[in-house]
Amino acid sequence: MEDGGGKRSSEPIGSGAATGAVDLTKAVFDSGLKLLMTTGLPEPRARSMIGKWRSQYGDGATLAVISRAEIVRPEVPIEWITEGLKAERNRSNGQPIQPLTRGTTLDAIRGAIDATGGAEGGGSPAEGAGDWGAWDMPDPMLALGHVER
Repeated sequence: MEDGGGKRSSEPIGSGAATGAVDLTKAVFDSGLKLLMTTGLPEPRARSMIGKWRSQYGDGATLAVISRAEIVRPEVPIEWITEGLKAERNRSNGQPIQPLTRGTTLDAIRGAIDATGGAEGGGSPAEGAGDWGAWDMPDPMLALGHVER
């Protein structure tokens, strides 16, 4: 049989022989199982979750979000991936991406600044806000004998 490039091949067309194409479903399950099972999730439950994501969001989006989760390593991967898939769907439908329900580190820092009345960047405290007695505390480095100030 000719392979389209003028070369002959003994492999029948459609036989499933190695063509260089990526098996997307296999990639989704391989990556997803590896990620979810390292968090202690049993394989049957991990497979069920991955199957649910695939049916609701498709292989491409599922693999993309799982790949990002492999980099980010979220504390709660199922929730993180589900929220990421929802955001992907919204983005592809032209809808604005809704922020995750859990705050980010930046949100926590801003909340701490607001709670203490301080300005971002270490500015002075706002009048009458927060307990800024931290500067009156002993220097822990001096107590350990590491530094003389």
